[in-house]
Amino acid sequence: MTMIRQMVRRVNSARRGGTGSDQGIAMLIVIMAMLVLSSLSLLALSAIVVQAEPTQFQKKNVQTINAAEAGLDAGLAAIRNGTYVEGTTTYGDRAQLPCWNGYTGQVGAPDGTNLTYSVTIQYFKSDPSEQTAAWRTANAMACTTGIGTSTTPTHAFLTSAGTGAALTNQPAAAGNRTLQSVYTFSSTNPNLPGGLIKDSSGLCYAGSATIGNPVTMQTCLTGADTQMWAYTSDYLLVLTSTRAADGTGGLCLAAVIGSASSVGATMRSCDTSGTDYTQKWGVSNSDPVQFFGHLKASYSTQWCLGVTSPGTVGGAVSATTSTCTGVYPTAQVGAGAAGTTLKTPAEVSGQPFQWVNYQEFGRCLDVTSWVVTTVSQILYPCKQDPMAAAILAATPGWNEVFVWDATSKHFWTNKDASSKPYLATNPAYCMKSQNTEGGYVLFGTLCTSITASADPAYTWTVNRDTGDSKTSYTIVDSYGRCLAAGPKNASNASAYSSVVTATCNGGGGQKWNAPANLGTALIGDTAEVANH
Repeated sequence: MTMIRQMVRRVNSARRGGTGSDQGIAMLIVIMAMLVLSSLSLLALSAIVVQAEPTQFQKKNVQTINAAEAGLDAGLAAIRNGTYVEGTTTYGDRAQLPCWNGYTGQVGAPDGTNLTYSVTIQYFKSDPSEQTAAWRTANAMACTTGIGTSTTPTHAFLTSAGTGAALTNQPAAAGNRTLQSVYTFSSTNPNLPGGLIKDSSGLCYAGSATIGNPVTMQTCLTGADTQMWAYTSDYLLVLTSTRAADGTGGLCLAAVIGSASSVGATMRSCDTSGTDYTQKWGVSNSDPVQFFGHLKASYSTQWCLGVTSPGTVGGAVSATTSTCTGVYPTAQVGAGAAGTTLKTPAEVSGQPFQWVNYQEFGRCLDVTSWVVTTVSQILYPCKQDPMAAAILAATPGWNEVFVWDATSKHFWTNKDASSKPYLATNPAYCMKSQNTEGGYVLFGTLCTSITASADPAYTWTVNRDTGDSKTSYTIVDSYGRCLAAGPKNASNASAYSSVVTATCNGGGGQKWNAPANLGTALIGDTAEVANH
């Protein structure tokens, strides 16, 4: 015990004898540690602050696109709810169409954030999807709440803006998003809302609702009642604004030939007998195409529509046996008698048809320039002659006539040495898929030369009415892609669409020889637009 007490006294004595320098160093270390920790805390806080703003922006960005989608859903629901019931059938009621111009609604986010959508709906007589904002403003149909539009529209154009609370240190619109979409109405009328017929000068055919009035060339106005023409399965050019609500009747372009070789085109009541050749018009094989007719029901003589004073507003349209004028009918004018309405693969197997694209329903699958080795095929105005049922030479040219066989699964055209009408005895050239997204279909291979190993590229399934709107009326390659309208061919002066294979999506550009009315309304061309 004595020894322990002595050791403790020595330790205590050593502590009391220190200079205090150890205590200063400890204090300095503590202060430095506090400074380092403070700096690290500030750095961490700065990093958190830096990350907070983009995180908040991204959060708002996702929420507002959802709000914009909710606005589209609300607009579509309002359109589809505008109905009335007659017996057991539900019909659309034009008077109940929503006339929304900045209609607002609230959407609650899971975190309690309040979001808003603002929806504007415009109605049109023709497809607005590829038109400019200025065109849509000029051509939108007037809509009055409780009355709707004056006539039945073919399309609705919806714009939905999703907005949220402004972000710190950001413009008020930052993070807001806007969607636009086109709704195509289902109608009991044929898929022929009408389109323009232009000539090379850029003027358009204009008719009248008065029998006997002349057809003249006027400055083109898309949607104008005097300029929207439909080419029907009876080979008639009918002014769509003169038809009844069910699509029947109306006034048609006619040319009654006397002894003269040229006569002015006038408006007459559309023929319902199917025998009046003064109103029946064909589409030529030329480029640009020409409208022509056999006005005396004689195949040996044909008159084509021309213009007495090209490029002159008010110039008369006439039928003549001499100078013809090329025309550029828009796809919405229609396919005339081209295509088929047969509903099963067995019915179409082995049969020659022109194949009409549903989205561009005045355009047919066409071997470009009659050359099977051409890489890019196009959708071209459907060529036809009103005397095709009686005269073999009047049948469509081989480059727009195709055959599919349910057994071999081959899809081909019977090529002639020149641009002659289709003959089943001509050599068959099979359509080939390149097994690529957006790849052009090819026709450079004789069907007889295809080997078993190469056969998958030449194997196609033609669907008709499958009972499913997405898969009906499609042509599908062995790789699961659909034959589709592709990008417009810039090398072609008329900028016709190409023909490609693409991922199947049920869209109108992938449907072929579908009925004029598929029975379902379509929503498409949805895209985001920039906020300003």
